[in-house]
Amino acid sequence: MKKYLDSKPLKAFARTELNECPILQHLLLAEPDHIEAEECLVKMGVWLRVLDEEVRQSKLRRAGRL
Repeated sequence: MKKYLDSKPLKAFARTELNECPILQHLLLAEPDHIEAEECLVKMGVWLRVLDEEVRQSKLRRAGRL
């Protein structure tokens, strides 16, 4: 039996807190309201890599290197 996670709280967080990470925000808001649990675990890895890259790019922009 597959387990599903309610992604609405995550999407609400993305709407309000991820304005400085537009790519991640877009990815999260594009998700359905319920995500199969195993699929969600795989996607979390992708989301964390995207977040890491967006934070890195933001730091470079602030330092004037980008």
